[in-house]
This record gives sequence, C-alpha cells and structure tokens, in this order.
Amino acid sequence: MPTGLSFRGVICGLLVPGLAVWVRGPRIWGRLAVSLCAVLVFVFLAFLGYTVGNLAFGLLLSVHVTGLLYLCGPWLEAKTVGSRFWWSLGLLFVLAALFYLPARSFLQDHLFMPLRVRGHVVVVSKLASMATAKRGDWVAYTVGRWDSREAYFEHNGVVVQAGYGFGPVIGVAGDRVRFAPDSVEVNGVALPRRPLMPSSGEVVVPEKHWLVWPEFDTSGHGFIAQEQIEATLLRTATITADQMVGRPFKHWFWRRQNLS
Repeated sequence: MPTGLSFRGVICGLLVPGLAVWVRGPRIWGRLAVSLCAVLVFVFLAFLGYTVGNLAFGLLLSVHVTGLLYLCGPWLEAKTVGSRFWWSLGLLFVLAALFYLPARSFLQDHLFMPLRVRGHVVVVSKLASMATAKRGDWVAYTVGRWDSREAYFEHNGVVVQAGYGFGPVIGVAGDRVRFAPDSVEVNGVALPRRPLMPSSGEVVVPEKHWLVWPEFDTSGHGFIAQEQIEATLLRTATITADQMVGRPFKHWFWRRQNLS
C-alpha cells in the first residue's frame, strides 16, 4: 500500500462512493465528496424514473470513479497518459458492470420499480402482497406473457406488444362482470365503461385471477372487426398471480402519486 493508506481503507473507498477522498485526505474534501454522494443518492431515489434521477445516478458513478482515481494517484504517477486513460475507463466499466447496474436492477426487481404512466412516473412497491388485491386497488402487471415470444403476442388477428399494464382492479375471483353499451356491472353494481370494452356479454372472473382493463395506444393495418379487438382486450384484462408486479405507493418521498 502507498504511504498513509491501508488495505481496509482502499476496500472501503471502493465500496462506498466518495469515501476514497476521505481516506486519502484532506478530510475537508472527503466530507464534501461523501456529502455530495449522499445528496446524489437522495436525488436518484426521490426522482426515480425521471431524467434528473438518471443524471444523479450517472454523476454518482462519476464521483465514485474520480475518488478512486484520486486514491490510486500514487500508483498512477509513473504511468503514461494513455495508461491512465485506459485505467480510468476500465475502472468506470468495472464499477458500472459489477456494482451500479446490478444494484439498480436489484432495486427495480425486488424493492420498487418506476413506471411511466401518461407522461409521469409512478413508483410501484414490489414488496406489497398481491394475493390480497381487491376491487379498486391499483396494480401493475405484465402484459403478453402467454407464449415464448417476449416482444408481442397475436390473438384474433390483433397484435399486442408485451410490456407492463397499470390500472385499478375491476373484478376479483368469482365476480360476475356484465358489459353493456353504456356501463359495466360488477355483481350488479354499475361502473363507468373503459375504452374498447365489449358492449355486451358476461364473464365470471376465474379463481386466482383479477380483471384489470388495459389501455393501449392503437394503430390499424387492414380490417379487424371491433369484436375481435374487444375479445383480445378482454383476454388481456384477465390477469394471473404470476403477472402481478406490485402496487403503487400512495406517496413517494414528499410527492403524492398521481395514479390516473
């Protein structure tokens, strides 16, 4: 180790953003670097899914790499400019590939995930119990996982791209849903119609299923009967427990989330 540095200090500087500057000193710059990283982590989480949050994530990585290069300064003094460049690039790649991107994926896969809904972001909790979702609860779910193709599926001549759906639960297992031209009734209770709902017919929500009406941007090529489109959307609206992703937080930091 270079003079004044310990193996433990180098490892801590590698694992904690900004701490490398603290380890090497002077401490005033170390405090500034650690404080800046703490602010960037806060901004990234508070504005998860927005451009400013993505910028904070990138700046956090940049500060981390800069601090490590500063910490490794005694090792790099004798290196050429080209060697320092490749060392910096390699360090950036290692931190991004081994720490930052896996950490972000873990957060979105297991804790909370941002979804863009009508131009704004809704943060969904992945820890919420989905088995207890009831009528009126807003849920996020996957769309288009009925076959081996991940990009889309086709039903009745209608092609639906895979992705995520988000909306309120209309019916739970055992509910009788009847469609009419001006309304939809769930167990005899009238609710407002959603776009492209069938104008007639009746379904009973199967066991361990939920009815959540999807919303799609649509484009047409050729002639597809309205009944075919409605039948495809009805099939898409009946989701299973495996398709459930999570429920939105009522508040995310200081913001009340806009679900509609």
